[in-house]
Parts: sequence; C-alpha cells; structure tokens
Amino acid sequence: AVVSTQSTGRTDKNLYTAMKQLVKSVPQVVHPPTVNKVLDEWDVYQTCEMEGVHSNESVEDYWDRVFKMKALGGSCMFGMMSKLVQTMLCVQYRGRAEQQQNI
Repeated sequence: AVVSTQSTGRTDKNLYTAMKQLVKSVPQVVHPPTVNKVLDEWDVYQTCEMEGVHSNESVEDYWDRVFKMKALGGSCMFGMMSKLVQTMLCVQYRGRAEQQQNI
C-alpha cells in the first residue's frame, strides 16, 4: 500500500520505490515536471513526527489531518502530494463500487 498510514512502514525504501513508480505512472495527476516535488514531500512525510491513525479515524480523516499540516511559512506542507493521495483514495472507492455492482 503506497499510501500506507502504518508508522512502521513509513521509512521503508521499498515503499519509497513504489511511491516513485506510482507517481510516474499517473502523469495526468502528477505532471512530469512536478514528480520530484511530490517525492520531496513524500520524504518529508516519512520523517515527520505524526500520530498514526486513531482507532476510530477513517483513512480519509487521517489524510485530511496530514494535508492540513503547515510549513513554517504557513503554506501547506504536502500540497503536491495531496492531489495524488486524494486520487488514489477515489480509485479505491471506485473499485469497491464496481465490485459491489457485480454481486
């Protein structure tokens, strides 16, 4: 899971490689000139002190909390990465909906 919220997997090099492949595989979401910016944000995310998902918190709420984090200057800390994660969450729900329609 590339957008894993498990704190134990956030610094895994295989996870970073998977993220890099994912970012490059969706040029309609992450334009090629911004790939490195997204990966830079991913590096910051991996090293940032963050609580994991709370027991009653949805994955969407967790990522909403991550994307509300601010840099020292007040700008969004993960602005580039948010578009990718939001897209992947939409793909996840679409896949579930299609599976349920087939039942």
